[in-house]
Amino acid sequence: MASSQEEITSRCRPLMIPYNASLRFDRAFYRQDIRGSIAYTCANTKPGILTTRGFSEIERGFQQIEKEWATNTFDIHDDIDEDIHTANEHRFGEINGKDTAG
Repeated sequence: MASSQEEITSRCRPLMIPYNASLRFDRAFYRQDIRGSIAYTCANTKPGILTTRGFSEIERGFQQIEKEWATNTFDIHDDIDEDIHTANEHRFGEINGKDTAG
């Protein structure tokens, strides 16, 4: 038997999706979001948290995503991609693997 909280959550989730979805507005910032992710990755390479090879693989994945946005071939998943960062992160997981995506 579902708890009251689970019941409320399951009923509210469909109502909240359109409220939280900002991708139609913030998709214009795809380049800034990707560059921020690459910069963050680079910052983690300098102290040795990531290897240079790891950085290159991550950068390559983000460059592919940037190209998809620029060529209008990015496949948006309305049920998952609520904002630009979530969309980029989701696609990154498809390209580089779920273990690498945040």
